[in-house]
Amino acid sequence: METEKAIGNFPVSGEPIPTPVARWLGRIKAAAARANADLDLLDRDRAERIASAGDRIASGDDDQDDEDEEEVAPEPGADAADRVVPRRADEFVCESCFLVKHASQRVGDGNLCRDCV
Repeated sequence: METEKAIGNFPVSGEPIPTPVARWLGRIKAAAARANADLDLLDRDRAERIASAGDRIASGDDDQDDEDEEEVAPEPGADAADRVVPRRADEFVCESCFLVKHASQRVGDGNLCRDCV
């Protein structure tokens, strides 16, 4: 139901996001990775790899498609040691967006939040 409301309120244009927006998203991703490492919520090595990728996007170094690169970043949460763990008993991590949410945002018996259903 929330997804239907979102689609109605925010029509999808089919256009790619503007380059300045992508650059700012890179900056935000890098800062978030470093902050999570500082809070011991993310392994320092993985945080630096994420932050480095965000920095490259922010600076425009990744504007060209590099077909020679074979390395693929692991899926978020693939390694149990790198998972974000809710600090309170009434929180959970959504399996779709990987954000910590309050239990009131859980849909059904699974670990999906209202925003992702």
